[in-house]
Amino acid sequence: IVKDVIADAFLQQILLRPAEYDVIATLNLNGDYISDALAAQVGGIGIAPGANLSDSVAMFEATHGTAPKYAGKDYVNPGSEILSAEMMLRHMGWTEAADLIISSMEKSILSK
Repeated sequence: IVKDVIADAFLQQILLRPAEYDVIATLNLNGDYISDALAAQVGGIGIAPGANLSDSVAMFEATHGTAPKYAGKDYVNPGSEILSAEMMLRHMGWTEAADLIISSMEKSILSK
């Protein structure tokens, strides 16, 4: 089912009723706003993974940009990048490796 909506109305809908949506196709700028807002619902952009999928190509990436000024300072959360790698492994069918990442992330979060 395709639902055409205006971006600002959609942003409200996706925040109030996220379970109604499985796939979102949008322009890059709107996608940036939407993905950041949704990431805030689960802990912020530092933890939310990202994927761009087509019929023939898949690319997995963090939902945030780079922050080279923080390199080596233990300020940033690598969770987004790690969970993006987990999604890539699962997409490739490497479920055992993906499961190891999830269990390691869970242990790390619980130890805090």
